[in-house]
Amino acid sequence: MSNPRLQVTPELYPIPPTRHSPNSPFPVIVYRGVLLDRTPTGALEAIETSEWVHGGHWKIGGEKVAATPHYHGTTHEAYTVLRGSGTYLLGRSTLDPETDWNGNPVGVKFVARAGDVFVFPAGVTHYVTETEDEYEIIGFYSLVRGKSAFIPRLQTN
Repeated sequence: MSNPRLQVTPELYPIPPTRHSPNSPFPVIVYRGVLLDRTPTGALEAIETSEWVHGGHWKIGGEKVAATPHYHGTTHEAYTVLRGSGTYLLGRSTLDPETDWNGNPVGVKFVARAGDVFVFPAGVTHYVTETEDEYEIIGFYSLVRGKSAFIPRLQTN
C-alpha cells in the first residue's frame, strides 16, 4: 500500500546573503495549514522521521522568545506548528543594518501559524521576534553529510 502524499503549493522565501549572514541559495519553504493533527503525536507521524531527526518540542511565549539570531551551518531545520503563531525574522544578524544602501529592509519577516510546516535551509539566520496564543512547535533536523532530503516528506493517513 502506498503512502499518499499531500500536494500543496508551498510559499518560497529566497533569503540573500548579507555581510554577516551566509543564508542559503535554497529558499525558506512554508506549507500553510498542512498539519491536520496538531498534537505532538500527529506532528511526529506527519513527518517521515526516517530522514529527519526529532529535535525538540518547544513552547515559546512571554519571556521565552528566541531572540538570538543564529544559523546552523550544515543542518536544515523543519518545524511543525501545533498552536499559536510566531513571527520570524530571517536572513539578518544583529551585526547587519536594518536597511540596505537603497533603503530596503534587510531580512524577511514571516508569520508561522498553527498547522503550518516550514523548512529553514542550512545557513539561514533566523529567530522568533514575537509570539501569540501559546506558540508551540516541534522541530526536526536533517541528517549530517547530505544523507537526508532537503524537504521533509509530509504524509496523510
